Amino acid sequence: MKKILFLIIMVIVTSGEVFAKMYKWVDENGKVHYTQTPPPKNINIKKQNQLSSRGYNLGVSVSRKGDYDYCGELRLPGPLRNEVEVLTKLKVALPTYIKLKQQLQDKLSKAKKMQQGAQERKILQEEMSIYNCAIDWSNTQRKKLSPLKKRLINKAIEAKKSFEYIKKSRDTECWRPIPNTDGQKACEKFYEKQYQEKKQKWQDAETLRKLVDD
Repeated sequence: MKKILFLIIMVIVTSGEVFAKMYKWVDENGKVHYTQTPPPKNINIKKQNQLSSRGYNLGVSVSRKGDYDYCGELRLPGPLRNEVEVLTKLKVALPTYIKLKQQLQDKLSKAKKMQQGAQERKILQEEMSIYNCAIDWSNTQRKKLSPLKKRLINKAIEAKKSFEYIKKSRDTECWRPIPNTDGQKACEKFYEKQYQEKKQKWQDAETLRKLVDD
């Protein structure tokens, strides 16, 4: 009897080891590996996912392809070399990721209530892990690029002040002579180039500010 009990305990223990954390990782040659331990540190890993006891994705790591980051097959805002464009695209992308994650969460809750099969729930969990990855990446990028955002906003404010100053100077100085005289025309011509340059700089800066500001 004791021998049978010992065997049962051993089966339970070994079963626990079989269904312990699993790791799915892709090496530099594109070969997929499944192991119970994290991949070796001395190997160049292209992608690494932690799997649950049944092989479900618990997390998707970010991978780099060219000038873009990816969560799974989802391409994240870029190109990364253009930080302004990343910041601009994040304004739309992050709310979208959050919305899609919530939709998947609702579907998963419904699937559990309806006692749908493990395969359907696995697919939903893996899709959710992709958007969890995308949300985390987006929040990290927003924090990283917050100084750039602040600079763009301040630049727009300063450009507006500069434009308003030259506009006021032109209007003040050029209306001192009698209207529609050579003196007024010469004055307006003197200020015209500065006026147009300041106006264009302000408009460009304001466009960027609207793109990145919440």
